[in-house]
Amino acid sequence: MCVLKDIAKKIQEEKTSYSYGDKWLYQMCHSKDIKEYDKEELASIIWLIGRSYSASPERQMKLKDDEKNANVFFKQIAKTTKEFFEEKELLESAKEQGLIYSYDSSDSDIEILKKYTKLVLDLNKKYKEDDSFQKNGNKEKNENKNKKNMISFCSKYLHFFFPGSVFIMDSYSKDGTTRLFHPRVQNKTLEKEIRVKEDTVKIKDLRDVLKKEREEFDNMKEKILEIDNKKEFSDYIDHVAGCYLLGAYLKELEGIKISDSKISMPRLVDSLLLKVGEAK
Repeated sequence: MCVLKDIAKKIQEEKTSYSYGDKWLYQMCHSKDIKEYDKEELASIIWLIGRSYSASPERQMKLKDDEKNANVFFKQIAKTTKEFFEEKELLESAKEQGLIYSYDSSDSDIEILKKYTKLVLDLNKKYKEDDSFQKNGNKEKNENKNKKNMISFCSKYLHFFFPGSVFIMDSYSKDGTTRLFHPRVQNKTLEKEIRVKEDTVKIKDLRDVLKKEREEFDNMKEKILEIDNKKEFSDYIDHVAGCYLLGAYLKELEGIKISDSKISMPRLVDSLLLKVGEAK
């Protein structure tokens, strides 16, 4: 059996300590049209996803620990998020979002991939441009901190609204795409093993399986790089390219039926990349 197929199937079947919580987060983000959520509801979703996935946006802003200041922050970021949702034509009904990628590298797939990648980058830009996220109202003192990218949070937040469309990135999953797709990886890294249940496999074996996809990696990056801000956000664009190609490989494997899975392809890809990125 293909090592990657076996690992992916076990991830699909695996029940984690957060599976039940994830189910409710997805339901919370799909209970109505995305533009119908009010600011209080969005604030709660931001708080829950941020805390659950180690991407709390208030940490980026260096708020004080007192509750009042945090409440002010969440109200403001919810207001900014609602404005973003209302101004984006791309945001269709969350209920209608399905498995929109064919994973065949077609022009239509690339256009969708670019749109949703740009959606993550645009939300990050919206947050960075909002001066109300300043600690104690001191804009000058906190200007550099306020400019820090929040790509990890934005990708996680939007993924729950568009689970079949948005790829998640954090430091571990980004390490995963680097280890699987970048041309130069240290030998000691290649020898690291990932474990799912009773199975273990070395990173170098996964890279061998993905040889064809690795050869397509640079070309896929170039296609996505046509969107704005390509230099500043090259890490996320690299990551999206790797996620998509890994999804394309998994789609062709017999027995990996995403329609029958409890998780979308982007989520399956993220779960696998986390295993690779966390491998010791």
